[in-house]
Amino acid sequence: MQIQRLQTLWLAIAVICGTVSFFTPWWSAGSMTMTPASDIMLLILCSLATILPLLAIFMFRNMRRQKQVALLGAAMSVLAIGYSIAMTYMPDSGGVEITQHFGTIWPAASALADIMARRCIVSDEKLLRSADRLR
Repeated sequence: MQIQRLQTLWLAIAVICGTVSFFTPWWSAGSMTMTPASDIMLLILCSLATILPLLAIFMFRNMRRQKQVALLGAAMSVLAIGYSIAMTYMPDSGGVEITQHFGTIWPAASALADIMARRCIVSDEKLLRSADRLR
């Protein structure tokens, strides 16, 4: 069996990576561990970064909108990483050592999968345009 729409696979990988990011710690400072559930802004960004690729999977009839939603999902993942880094280096840390964890890898992998899905959507559009020319 062959997957005909590769972007669906990439979008599914983005959803899986986004879901895993909810359950892994991003960083810790002393006894506090940062996960998306511990900060409302990070929770919103990660939720959007997970929901948008899931919605994009079902937008296969409107490729232009699917491209936009996939790109928006990647942007939400990048914003979540940026917000986490900004929270890490806040000046009120009080001399507590901050340790980064592997949790920030998952949104980066999700953003990469979203971008790869967008590339596959673009190549699908080109293929459809060339097939329309042949008709």
